[in-house]
Formats: sequence, structure tokens, C-alpha cells
Amino acid sequence: MCGDIKIVRILCITAKCSDLCEVFFEADTKTGKYIEHHGYVPDGLGIGCGDYIDLSIDVDTGKVVGWNTDLTNEEIKDAFENA
Repeated sequence: MCGDIKIVRILCITAKCSDLCEVFFEADTKTGKYIEHHGYVPDGLGIGCGDYIDLSIDVDTGKVVGWNTDLTNEEIKDAFENA
């Protein structure tokens, strides 16, 4: 490392799943109620869209790079329904 420069390690994942993507979201942690989606990759969630899953993960933090932490349950539900 040189001075204040931090080396960032990013793991990039791309996968083609056609219309076989399954996504589950626990919308209510108290009741365990969840919503699910089967089909194309939902757009607007930061995980890709259509036939492709595209994720970049910061190896040191385990976090998805560019993940929108402001997504509401309604926005996630809409992304599932519109995929």
C-alpha cells in the first residue's frame, strides 16, 4: 500500500439464467412472511436484469458494490412483478 491508497478487491459474478431466476425476499422479519419471484432477473435491484445476474462484491467487506440500501419493500415487490 502506498500512503492513503487502499487496494480494493472486487469479485465480479455474471451468470446467464434465462427465465429460471428465483429470488426470495423476507419482507417481514417478525412474521417470516416473504415474497418470491420465478422468471427473469428483476431489474432495478442492482443484481442484473433479464437473462443475466451481474454482481460485484467487495471481497473485504462482503457487500454488493453499488447496492441501493434505500430500496423499499414496495420497490422490491414492483421489480419482482415487472421482471
